Amino acid sequence: MPEFDYDKTAVENRIGTVIDQLGPKLIDHATNKPIISVLEKKDPNEKRDFIMIPYHVRLPYGEIGFTIHKSMYNAMIFGNKCKLVHVPNFIETLILSGQAHLREAAENRGNVADNIKKAAQYRIIKEAVLASAMMSPRLAIKKTRQAYPMAITMDSIQTLVIDADTALKNITRKPRQLGFAIGIVCMAAFYAAYFLGPYRQMGIGFADTFALRAGLDASTAITGFYLGLFSIQIAGWKALRNALKGLVPAGQEKKFTPKAGKSGEYILFLMPILFLAFTECARQMGQSVPEWYSALLTIIFNG
Repeated sequence: MPEFDYDKTAVENRIGTVIDQLGPKLIDHATNKPIISVLEKKDPNEKRDFIMIPYHVRLPYGEIGFTIHKSMYNAMIFGNKCKLVHVPNFIETLILSGQAHLREAAENRGNVADNIKKAAQYRIIKEAVLASAMMSPRLAIKKTRQAYPMAITMDSIQTLVIDADTALKNITRKPRQLGFAIGIVCMAAFYAAYFLGPYRQMGIGFADTFALRAGLDASTAITGFYLGLFSIQIAGWKALRNALKGLVPAGQEKKFTPKAGKSGEYILFLMPILFLAFTECARQMGQSVPEWYSALLTIIFNG
């Protein structure tokens, strides 16, 4: 397992910081050559599990400066691949206006959709908004950081993504509430048709084992949940599409599906309640009920 060390007094502090950060990856940025004339000769009588090999390392670097909007910034080019390092966080200064609009959208102030569009005039904010529309905040933060590895802090990227996620939820809140109500109705109607109609009897006619019948019931419960979930997403889809109009490349609109948010969690919570409620309705009406439900009632009432 190779390790390396170097004379820290031979390099500037800023260079030493980059060397420490790169570690073994330093080999990709430097030219090195072993000093054959002084290779250590190991004493055969000495017991140890390492050998030291000295190298000459050529590590080019240069100080650079650049101007953005009449403001001067200094950075450093490091190594044979001209890696840009010690870059100041100038992006944060450039996007202050966009951040303000995004924060207004996140706080549900003014026209949320219009504020999102104004904020998205800055490319990094636009990419944060689109990433938030497609994935969880954790993955959106990771994706944005990969696209912008420097010139902005991780805290600022997290703030952008969280504000973008909240703003998009504000856009779809009312449609999601309507979709939640529709989803509950659809889920209830689906379970009613299954237990109170002929569909379960038809299904168990082909399921000749307990496992198959239990699997049929479980798949029905899960299908009802997705009916409710899709109702929420479909209701919010138009609002999300209007908010992202002009930001999403043509033909890619279908990739952006509204997140169900808390409404999805409520659907998940209500799914077993509705499913058991209609199972009990079927029992009260003299319909056949699942064996697992009869066993559950026996455990509850007989201990």
